[in-house]
Amino acid sequence: MLAITLPAFARPSSSSDFLILLDITAQNNPDSARITIYTNKFLEYVDYELQDGSGGIVFDPTEPLYVNIEGLNFDKSGIISGMKFAKSAIKQDDLPEVLKAGFYPLDYLVINLKLKSGYRISQRANMIVLDIGNTAMPLPSEFVPSFTLKPAPVPKKEVASGAGLLPEDIAAEFIKTKQGKKQDKKKEKKSKKKQEPLVEKVSLPLPALSPQEAVAMDFKRLREEILSRSLSGKPSLKLPQGRNVLGFNQCVEIGTTNFLPLVIAEEEMRLGDMKINEAKRGIYPTATAKYTTTDGETLGVEFTEKSYGMQVEQPLYYGGRLKLTLKQAQINRQVAQSKFDKAEADVVSKITEAFYGLATAQLNLEDQKELFVKSKEMLALAEKKYNQDLTTKLELLNVQSQCNQIDYQLAVAAKDVDIAKISLLQAMGTDPQADIRADMPLDYAENIIDINKCLLLAYQNRPELHMNELLREAAEYEEKIARSKDDFKVDFTGFVGQSGGAYKTEPLNMGSDWYMGFKASKPWLGNTGSYNYTQNKTSPKLGQSTRTGGTSQSLEFGILNNMTAYSEKQSALISKLKAENELVEIEKAINTEVRETYSSYEKAIMQIQNTQEKIRFRQEELNTLKAQSEINEAALSQVLDAMVKLNDEKALYHQAIASYKTALANLNKAVGLIGYFN
Repeated sequence: MLAITLPAFARPSSSSDFLILLDITAQNNPDSARITIYTNKFLEYVDYELQDGSGGIVFDPTEPLYVNIEGLNFDKSGIISGMKFAKSAIKQDDLPEVLKAGFYPLDYLVINLKLKSGYRISQRANMIVLDIGNTAMPLPSEFVPSFTLKPAPVPKKEVASGAGLLPEDIAAEFIKTKQGKKQDKKKEKKSKKKQEPLVEKVSLPLPALSPQEAVAMDFKRLREEILSRSLSGKPSLKLPQGRNVLGFNQCVEIGTTNFLPLVIAEEEMRLGDMKINEAKRGIYPTATAKYTTTDGETLGVEFTEKSYGMQVEQPLYYGGRLKLTLKQAQINRQVAQSKFDKAEADVVSKITEAFYGLATAQLNLEDQKELFVKSKEMLALAEKKYNQDLTTKLELLNVQSQCNQIDYQLAVAAKDVDIAKISLLQAMGTDPQADIRADMPLDYAENIIDINKCLLLAYQNRPELHMNELLREAAEYEEKIARSKDDFKVDFTGFVGQSGGAYKTEPLNMGSDWYMGFKASKPWLGNTGSYNYTQNKTSPKLGQSTRTGGTSQSLEFGILNNMTAYSEKQSALISKLKAENELVEIEKAINTEVRETYSSYEKAIMQIQNTQEKIRFRQEELNTLKAQSEINEAALSQVLDAMVKLNDEKALYHQAIASYKTALANLNKAVGLIGYFN
């Protein structure tokens, strides 16, 4: 266990060398309140929200703070029901000589509320303003827009967007000084406060950004610039304006919209549709409109010729290649759909794990805050007993050490929440610097799941398995297409239109033209033989008076001009074998994944049951030690240690619940059905 010693102070020459709370004021209204704290130096602090009852706020300085104010008098008719200073464990004799006149060290300030409300803290120089409630109150004129705002927890009911403290167009730095109590009785009658602060305003330019703020802004600007180039102008879906508490379905909706592999899969499906239309078009005739005009000179006389018409081409026989190409395009379209389903399952699984990780971290942080408040109460009780000589200094130091350890665990829990937020925001594809909270309790309801049913569902619905089956089928079509190129290829071509020619001095008379023909070819041992048949009839040309008609036939034999046919068939065979091998491998991987995921599911159930038993044991142990402590049979450090152990078991329980829900999500992914097991 970590042991600490009481702080030792140097002996300064005056009280100004210490951090002193000069004054604290309160404006208490029914729906809002403001507490203003004045110190002689800049004060660093942490704040916590009480969860018990109607709630409250703990204001905890992170360095020694001295006070000479004995009572806090204020109007209690508003939202604040009480304020209390908690003194530190340092005895009066341990105080520096210069501070012994009425000063005592402050451990923390507790503010009790009549109802749970959000709060905001604003700080500038030596002044801290704590605003409670959802009604905006004007900030002091000494504030500028560069102070830090700590966001309040989002209430269950929606708050108007105009609510909240957003000071603008106010620019001034201030230096605050504090004088002692006024000795002049006339001045005391004029003042309602015993100690009225004197405020000196100094007009200064707005302060520059801190190095950390400048780096953060540079990072955000650079990130947006990079994403604007990489997303090709596609806007990403951001968090809802004015809301940072999101449910699971909202996170999934944003994440699936921003997940680039899903966008790519959608484009691949569009490409598949285009390929299908292209393959269908290849089966039907193609028509080409033609128009030709010729102007020239012969024997010193100018002439002109014109022709126009429609040319038609139609594949007659390709050995089934065109239909095979269409079927292959349809298979590839289904492959693109399977890729989309797989990408969707991947991103949902990733978001699920990150979402429940954040929910777990939030619950752990709330438990740590509750433990922190209870530890402060235990420390105050230990200090009281020590001051009354009812316990030893060793016991007090032990309690202080445990409180410090709890304080450290609280800081770690807060960091865990920050890391979990970043993980969820990155999984959703949004700004990693945004604020987000998971709106879902970690409840537990056991599902009765059979491993054999999971395997059956996986083999029926897993997109990877279906995709590889389709890829194997597409490879078979590719092989058939390569073989069909060895068969006969027969095409029909024809033209119908009008043409005519005449000298410039003669009228141009147009007559009908037509021709039709067939072309057949057949590969053979790397060679290609082809036969062409054409029959035509044209109108009279220049210098002719009658129509011209004729028939032509031709034979061609290409020598070793088709060697690529062998490599195409071999490549198609290799693609088929690879697809068959990948199908076998993916079947093994799916079988293993389902069994491993089911094992994780069973482990999570056992872990939940185990932690539930441990929580009951630790709770009973804590109750026993509390009872023994009341009759001085157990030390406060033992009670506090039992609280820590109980809190640790609660954290393990939250982690077990998150593991259980994550295992269910992974099981849904393993069987290929999103949301099947709830």
